[in-house]
Amino acid sequence: IIVISENCFRILILLLFMLYINNSNSSNYFKILFLIFFLSIELSWSLGTFNWGTAIRHHICSLGVLSILTAYLFENKTNNEK
Repeated sequence: IIVISENCFRILILLLFMLYINNSNSSNYFKILFLIFFLSIELSWSLGTFNWGTAIRHHICSLGVLSILTAYLFENKTNNEK
């Protein structure tokens, strides 16, 4: 259950971030760069990981980049309220 909920949460953040990039009027260069960082980290660890326990541990490596992507989503909300 924990594995499924974590992966659903990651997918939700990525989908919301893709919608944010599509609807954003500002420069998306750094946002897309962080998305590429996240996807490259996930891809590099997924190529060598076949065990679920190992895969969960390797999600920690990309957690920092995922939190930056999430911060961009909340940055949009705070800028619209001002």
